[in-house]
Amino acid sequence: MLKQTLTLTLFINSLFYFNLFNVPTAQAAYTPPPNQKKPPSNASSGSAATRGCDENSILSTILASGNRVGQTISTHPTFVWFIDDNQPRQMEFIVYEHIQDNQYKKVYQTTKTTTSGIMDFTLPNDEPPLKPNKIYVSQVTIFCEPNSPSTALSDLVYFEVVNVSSPLTNQLENASNSLEKVNIYAKSGLWFDAMKEALKLSPSGELGEAGVTLVQELIPYEKATINQAHDSLRIERLEQFLLNN
Repeated sequence: MLKQTLTLTLFINSLFYFNLFNVPTAQAAYTPPPNQKKPPSNASSGSAATRGCDENSILSTILASGNRVGQTISTHPTFVWFIDDNQPRQMEFIVYEHIQDNQYKKVYQTTKTTTSGIMDFTLPNDEPPLKPNKIYVSQVTIFCEPNSPSTALSDLVYFEVVNVSSPLTNQLENASNSLEKVNIYAKSGLWFDAMKEALKLSPSGELGEAGVTLVQELIPYEKATINQAHDSLRIERLEQFLLNN
């Protein structure tokens, strides 16, 4: 009887210490990289979130900076956007490579059907990898009225692939869960990688606490680096997203 009691006590203690030392760490603040670039100055539409679809009151925005060129270490990155509209609609996702001046080359294009809430897309692995230190554009366009392209709702952001450092690789290899990886990416200014990892912590169609926190931390930087009037629209949409989440 004494042996069974001791065994039970040791088992309970082991559970206590397991839970004590395996509690997910608190989320770190997102820190934009010090060398973060501005979008090309001659970009005709910049990182605009054009209005479109006004009569339908659709809310859609890519969850990323519109004022700066975001960074990722993935050559097949993941993009996240939200849609506040219950009606399925045709949409288009395109990635462009910035060549020079206002010249862009389309490197990927696909069509999807919208769903209300969070949507995400990862560049397929069978597609050519994106090149480091090149500026790219990801664009989401929702066709509100298929026969009236002028009513389409479009949003785009700029990003680049950067090389991963050895210290960052070591940190990621030693991370024990997705929240730790979110923290590592966020502190390193790797927005798209942090968002991809945050998605793993939430149900499909939702962003979850880690992702919502990232968006909360992004907005002050967006306000501090606002470029043009259309950037105010993007900030309004990000804030509206937070109100809905």
